[in-house]
Amino acid sequence: AALELASTAPPPLHAGDDPCSLAPRIDSLDVAGLAVVFSTWALTYLGSDGRAALLSGLDAVSNRRDLVLVTAEDPRMTPWVPELPAEIAGVGRAGGDGTATVLGARTWRAGAIHDDVLALAHPHVRWLAWVPERES
Repeated sequence: AALELASTAPPPLHAGDDPCSLAPRIDSLDVAGLAVVFSTWALTYLGSDGRAALLSGLDAVSNRRDLVLVTAEDPRMTPWVPELPAEIAGVGRAGGDGTATVLGARTWRAGAIHDDVLALAHPHVRWLAWVPERES
């Protein structure tokens, strides 16, 4: 059903490689729902200044609307994502199965920022280990 919907009402695609151009795109959305930005191995190519600019832009947008940044990246590129719990930190690494990819989320809601680590995965998702739910 999702593929059918996407084929009849495709989302707009915008080309660009400047992390500062993302915030105005989010601001231009006329949808009242939660804006979700997804990055999979793209932050590596931005450099530290580009990553800082991206977060700064998203911080500014969060003053106007709630949003979430979901990342699937080398953990060195997302220092805001909490460390993996010990029980999954070494999964998949024993055989040299590629650079570990950490799935994380930074959520801005009602002016508060919350960071979560969600999973550890192979860079091409040959395997995925979810972080166990923690009791609140």
